[in-house]
Amino acid sequence: WLGDPKFGAGGWIIYWPLWGVMFAPPVFVASFVAEVWWRSTPRRLLQFFAVTLSAYLGAIEVSFALDVLLPTLCIEIAVLCAATVVFARKWFRT
Repeated sequence: WLGDPKFGAGGWIIYWPLWGVMFAPPVFVASFVAEVWWRSTPRRLLQFFAVTLSAYLGAIEVSFALDVLLPTLCIEIAVLCAATVVFARKWFRT
């Protein structure tokens, strides 16, 4: 596997932390908003975090593989934040 032409096969060492930093604040903000609006038990909250973290890691992987541009990445993060809040509303109200 050749990796990114600019960085070679080790380019993922640069990109993964960078993409993680891009996705981390929206994950925490959306999850915090969800917890503030809909209180839950620690077990349900941990399950919620596990599901949303899996979704975000999948989105990071797909975005990384497709090498999306910054505007597309911003739209993707906004959609994921909205989806997190909608999912929390359904998750914590059941």
